[in-house]
Amino acid sequence: MMMFLLCAGMLFAFVGCREQQNENTTPTESTAEETQPTQPPTEPDDGVEGRTVYWLGDYDLNPAKGKGRSAAIAMFEDLYGAKVEWIPCDYNDRYTVLSSRLQAGEPVDMMEFDVNAMPDGVQQGLFAPLDGYIDFKDVIWKDCLDEIDLFLWQGSHYVVPYAVSDTLLLAYSRKVCEENELADPYTLYTEGKWDWDAFMGMMQDFLAKNESRTKRYGIAGSFGQALLQSTGLTVIESDGKRLTSRIDAPELEAAGSLMAEIRKQGLYDATLYRCFPTKGNVLFFGLGERLLGESNAENPDADLMAVPFPKMTGADSHYLSGSFEAKMLVKGSDKPEAVAAYITCERMARTDEEYTAKTKELALETVESPSGQTLSLITEEQYDAIAGYKAEIPMLYEFGYGMGETMYGENDYTFAGRGMMNNLTDGLLKFNTTWAAMRDMYAADINALLGTAEEPTDAQ
Repeated sequence: MMMFLLCAGMLFAFVGCREQQNENTTPTESTAEETQPTQPPTEPDDGVEGRTVYWLGDYDLNPAKGKGRSAAIAMFEDLYGAKVEWIPCDYNDRYTVLSSRLQAGEPVDMMEFDVNAMPDGVQQGLFAPLDGYIDFKDVIWKDCLDEIDLFLWQGSHYVVPYAVSDTLLLAYSRKVCEENELADPYTLYTEGKWDWDAFMGMMQDFLAKNESRTKRYGIAGSFGQALLQSTGLTVIESDGKRLTSRIDAPELEAAGSLMAEIRKQGLYDATLYRCFPTKGNVLFFGLGERLLGESNAENPDADLMAVPFPKMTGADSHYLSGSFEAKMLVKGSDKPEAVAAYITCERMARTDEEYTAKTKELALETVESPSGQTLSLITEEQYDAIAGYKAEIPMLYEFGYGMGETMYGENDYTFAGRGMMNNLTDGLLKFNTTWAAMRDMYAADINALLGTAEEPTDAQ
């Protein structure tokens, strides 16, 4: 069996997109008979064998000297005799470099998916659809079909996620909860009781029970985006044909009002912590899952755990925010079959039992500095719980983040200088405003932007 040596950035990425999926919302007819994974996923004479895919990015997909190949690279090279050649560029310059290479006729075939790719990159004609090159009826894609369908655009799939990663979670200390006679949020989650009311009640009780001189807070970290999306809605949504604004939705206004209330009650700590605070005076910390290991290392006696953001009170479901792992086919590439084959190898690796076992094994290893200091560690309970969240909870994608600097950009960090999405997702926590005021301020500007973003520049 092939031994898969994984890069550090992949260690805590869950193998699949989702264990359960809605069979009525797939990009192909879900009632079609499933095929077994093909080895290889395309025939050698289909434009893959021996080809070189030019990869533009700020990191190399190939192994560093002395390191092992990733599972996907090993499959791509061994099955096809194909390879990936790296075109290095700074992360912040990647779209400038892409545009200049396309204008100069220089080769580039594949780029990392990020929020700028959809819808903005697709609208600018930088990327091409992957339909016709990837077999969505193959069983390896079964658990990703919901995520793939999120990105359906004008009948085509420009983004084909093969995994979800770095979900936004709420970390907390079980030790602190026990000391303050508070319920365990993970227990509340498993019992279906983890909602906005329980969340607010815990933070209020935590402050009320403070008998020390140290000021307490209910929450710190990054959580505006996840709290808004806990409604099951995004500010900008797609029906696969056009983008529309949901800024008027009462659910989003309710989430905005909740954020404003958190600020007004003094529950929010605006300190920019690197990871979960160590003083024991903050109950919840909003973080991406990749920071959980570092938070464990910084708080060895806190017995940290992480839960999804609470569901809207009265709602049936939780919703996840986070990142999607995908690669984009660059417009004009003469190797679409090879790019699709590499993407399929990425997905095949994540369905391989040896890969998944090795991923978990490495994720549970303690990371230490040369001097022996613990830098990061994940418990098996945490790993299994987060894998379960990804398997059970629907994932959302906010199209508003991919609509350019006016919509999403920090700029000078002032309310007036920040992008509209920045203020909508956390402006209520940082500035003295209301959702209604921002809605009235931004609604017309958002609709004006959407009026120029309904059709791809060159629909395929």
